[in-house]
Amino acid sequence: MALRTNGADVKKIIDTTQTASEIEDAFIPPANLLVTQALGSNTDISSALKTEIEKWLSAHFVAIRDPRIQQEKMGDATDTYRGTIGANAKGLEATYYGQQAIALDPTGSIANLGKAPAKIMQINPLITNNY
Repeated sequence: MALRTNGADVKKIIDTTQTASEIEDAFIPPANLLVTQALGSNTDISSALKTEIEKWLSAHFVAIRDPRIQQEKMGDATDTYRGTIGANAKGLEATYYGQQAIALDPTGSIANLGKAPAKIMQINPLITNNY
């Protein structure tokens, strides 16, 4: 599996205590797998764009694992974490980095990761002739 990005490039977009080597070992491989599965065979997307999406997905995984305090409040104890959206956001929408990965993908494939595929069902009504 050839990684498209590296830890040093991911560290350029996210402030983290993780080393470049730790990012390459733990966070880039799952991002690489997702990009490869969702976009790998799509020839309409350049390898440069796939690399950017992989970088932002990697930063998303770092932000989930290593959230950074942006603001603390003592009265009524409130913490705000840099890069995260809030408790109600789920999946890639939970961080600014995941949202950027979604925005970079012109196919919408990244946005649909983890979502159940749509199903179309035809309902055949029971037709009876009661004359």
